[in-house]
Amino acid sequence: MNHIARIGTSDKDYTIHIKDNLTENVDQNVTLDNGLNGKAASITIKSLSDTNIIDAGTGTGRVFTVNTAVPVTLEQLTIKGGKATSGSTPNNQGGGLYIASGSTVTLSSCEVSENAATYGGGVYNAGTLKVKGKTIIKSNIDGSNKASNLYLPEGKILNITGQFFEGSSIGVTTETSPTNNTPTLFTSGFRTYNPEITPSEIFTSDIGYAVVSGTGDDTAEVVLKASGGSIDNVLSGTTSVTLSCADTILASGSAITVTAAVTKNGEAVTLNTDDITWSFTLLCYGQEVAELTTTPRKGFANTFITENLNIFNGEKYVLHASAKHDGVAYDENFTLTGYSAPVTYGFVAVNGATVSGAVSGSSIFIDGRTVTIPNMFVCDHEVTQAEYQAVMGTNPSHFDNTSGKDPDAVIATGETQAQRPVEKVSWYDALVYCNKRSLAEGLTPCYTISGSTDTNAWETVPTSSNATWNAATCNFNANGYRLPTEAEWEYIARSGNNGIPETQHTYSGSDTKDAVAWHSGNSESKTHEIKKKDANILGIYDMSGNVWEWCWDWTGTIDASTGVTGASTGSYRVTRGGGWQPEDIDNWTVSARGCNSPDNPNNSIGFRVVCTAPGTPLAPGTSGTAGTDATYMYFGEFPQTIIADGVTVDENNSKEMGMFTYYFGSDGNWYAKQAENGYGDNYKYSNNTPVAKNGSSKQYFKVEPIKWRVLTTDYNGTGKKLLLAENILIAHQFHDVDVSDYAGSSIRSYINGDFLQYGFYKRIEGDDCDYDG
Repeated sequence: MNHIARIGTSDKDYTIHIKDNLTENVDQNVTLDNGLNGKAASITIKSLSDTNIIDAGTGTGRVFTVNTAVPVTLEQLTIKGGKATSGSTPNNQGGGLYIASGSTVTLSSCEVSENAATYGGGVYNAGTLKVKGKTIIKSNIDGSNKASNLYLPEGKILNITGQFFEGSSIGVTTETSPTNNTPTLFTSGFRTYNPEITPSEIFTSDIGYAVVSGTGDDTAEVVLKASGGSIDNVLSGTTSVTLSCADTILASGSAITVTAAVTKNGEAVTLNTDDITWSFTLLCYGQEVAELTTTPRKGFANTFITENLNIFNGEKYVLHASAKHDGVAYDENFTLTGYSAPVTYGFVAVNGATVSGAVSGSSIFIDGRTVTIPNMFVCDHEVTQAEYQAVMGTNPSHFDNTSGKDPDAVIATGETQAQRPVEKVSWYDALVYCNKRSLAEGLTPCYTISGSTDTNAWETVPTSSNATWNAATCNFNANGYRLPTEAEWEYIARSGNNGIPETQHTYSGSDTKDAVAWHSGNSESKTHEIKKKDANILGIYDMSGNVWEWCWDWTGTIDASTGVTGASTGSYRVTRGGGWQPEDIDNWTVSARGCNSPDNPNNSIGFRVVCTAPGTPLAPGTSGTAGTDATYMYFGEFPQTIIADGVTVDENNSKEMGMFTYYFGSDGNWYAKQAENGYGDNYKYSNNTPVAKNGSSKQYFKVEPIKWRVLTTDYNGTGKKLLLAENILIAHQFHDVDVSDYAGSSIRSYINGDFLQYGFYKRIEGDDCDYDG
């Protein structure tokens, strides 16, 4: 067979399909030579069926000769019958396939067998050989009838360009025989679709040497060693990936991050971010909400942004995360709680905690003081000039890129002016910004001045200390934007999340100031674009340096009796984090405290905002409304809240539990479909419509929220919460017959994402209910 195709003169990728088996008595079946250079970008020769055979038959030459700079791929072919056992080199090399120096060949799911040559009966690789798929190179011999499958001259290796399928088998001969102390590398990047397969199950040595994986390199290179010998630090090549997600709250626009920890033989492995591919699916009650796009981050973390999702407050969502490494998918499910208020991208969900006792170096977390940090959405950057301008309509910043100021306000090379932090804002200005932005985004404002949260009702921002503005109050349960308290600020700076980590850094995210902070030694006496330095482990930037940040608290001495919001009165408000300007002391640490008069705008002070998230943790013995998400359904006399006008119910989206079936409504609430059966003529529903008495008609009844009040989190030393379901029991509507315990109640509860037939199972003192939570 002289030609199987002619290649034109254009530099394109060519594919040649083999339709039938080719068996001819010729000296050279296929030759790809330098005449192809400049005429083809690549050449692929592949079978049209599962596998086609190219068999040299009784001929005396090899099957394939590749001597061209054009990359060649052979796919789903069986190469057999080649003979290269006489004559001078290279004619006695590579009975099935000869790869000349400078040539590159990829074998994809090919078999090279029953060939013979003086050297490399199956394949002789003087160039670059890549293999993947189900690749078999076996049953080939040399001139002495000894196994000679793949021959690698000195300095040549076999490259794995993709995963191996089961059934792959490759025998290897090397020109330089390995010894115990100097094992010979013959391939790199060993990967299989089945992580249980070891290299020795695919590779064999044609010359009686053992095959092992690993030389201490994280690519798990495969080597030959002398039989019975030993190699130090041999790795098994077994890889494991563990997925984790610190986030627990799902809100539209928030960023959720899943992290993959990669280990090999129990040891941590550091690879490139593109070694793992990700996919995320969001589910609610088993139904897919969305497939989410991702943004890779360092350290095998991957973030998706929950933009344009219709998220219902209090509902439980399941995030299904899959990280594929070396062709193997590692899956994990994470539970997230829905939060209906929008949260702008650039915020990080931080889980709070109750912190008791001293943290080394801190004057906030001290002996005898207990501080409860709420769950928060924390802005990962200081408020920028662009963000401030969008809300307030002005940019008061000194560093506005105009020259001639002292210090010079001109921006650093390569940075974006609008992304520099806003400064020359007073504490009063920050309150106005927070409430204006909250109102603009449909959130509940946190700050009240003179009895109003509407900034239009406030007087002009004072330029000197003002008693009315100093008396501002903050609703920390509102979901709007606000300044962090000093304790919250330090908790975040110390990378707190479900508690403060045991290992702490001097600065926020590092013990090296330059890594995380713009300070007097590197700032060139100016502010810089946000997020140019490294973040702390939460993904929050610039908590050390750039500009000082206003906090809510008055400056004062902190002792064991000081509340979570700091001193109740004072003349100065707290600032934290340090700024760009020269300092006499190291004010960029996570412990350093600063202060300023609330009316004083300064070119070294800006701020960042936070939002309180649902599920605020309570300290032991604390009274108040808990963050436990729970709902109830009552089928006694009252209350009976029926479906609102305009709301539809999807009966295909249902959940059955106990004696009731619950259906999902278009308003994000669950409904139970129950028969109307009034006790008399005068009974009416919540919408003032009468209750039918015959039981033949049905209504959708809304599952209502419970207002839980936590009386104690350690009831009688049991470690259980003692909760009062206020909005049920105040009305004494906990049962429809005269029974003495709550097991007879008509109330059905929906707690932490699941329906319970009896949410109240034990009568205790008075009207309290013990919930095993």
